[in-house]
Amino acid sequence: MNHVSKIFRGKRGGFITALDDVSLSVNEGQIHAIVGESGSGKSTIGRMTAGLVRPSKGEIMVGGTEIRKIPEKDLFKQAQYIHQDPYGSLDPYTPVQEVLSRPLRYLLGIKSGPEQMKIILEYMEKMRLNTDYLNKTIQELSGGERQRVLVARAFIVNPRYVAADEPTTMIDFISRQEVMQMILDLRKQYNTAILFITHDLLVAGKVAEDLSVMYRGKVVETGKGSTILGKPLHPYTQLLMEVAPENLAKGIIPAREMQKAATAEHVTMIKGCKYAPVCPFAMKICSEVDPELKTVDGRMVSCHLY
Repeated sequence: MNHVSKIFRGKRGGFITALDDVSLSVNEGQIHAIVGESGSGKSTIGRMTAGLVRPSKGEIMVGGTEIRKIPEKDLFKQAQYIHQDPYGSLDPYTPVQEVLSRPLRYLLGIKSGPEQMKIILEYMEKMRLNTDYLNKTIQELSGGERQRVLVARAFIVNPRYVAADEPTTMIDFISRQEVMQMILDLRKQYNTAILFITHDLLVAGKVAEDLSVMYRGKVVETGKGSTILGKPLHPYTQLLMEVAPENLAKGIIPAREMQKAATAEHVTMIKGCKYAPVCPFAMKICSEVDPELKTVDGRMVSCHLY
């Protein structure tokens, strides 16, 4: 995606900028993680790159073609989206077999029952769901089982690209590990480009080659995951490192100023850096000029400190 912005109409009038001039890429076989808190714009990117939301400005390329020029059916063959909510994104009364057969019929044009079943059973096996699940309705499944069905539904058409929007957030710890490993295995087997969306910086660093940190609709730091985790530069990235569940479990407590930054109310219309009102390192220029991304120590960072 190149210089993409997304503006929504607010519920009380006016407009909300969900994305502000964002550029990033995901290559075949690569995982690019987007990290940020709720409202940062990361889910908007996921939905937009999978063709579920259209950009207000900029362009999104899929397989060398701008996304708005690709017919819907052809687009969904190439780009899929895994919802973070396994409970609200599937009809509870639909059998698993029907959930998985629909994309085969609609997107791939496979009408033959035996041919559909062959592919469905292949993906059921990959998701470690036995054949007893075929006739079960979604409401009979656990959260982890529903999430496996969502993963299977996304990958069953063998797309070039998958946006996985916090695919393990609403399931238990064991299921979380299993589902994540299944996604990694499918990526490796089919050389799929994956956009992995999460709020946990350490998890992102473990699974992704490239990493982008977002705040209020803008990318504030981007580069190789190992580089950013080794030495985060942007104050917000540093905060995410400090409040990562793994670090909190070790007793690493964020500084008081950083805790305030995580919960403070934000000014909606800010001329300069959007993080400036809560940044413990803010300078006069921060509230006046929005910093551009610049190359620093092997990554790009948007901050006047550098």
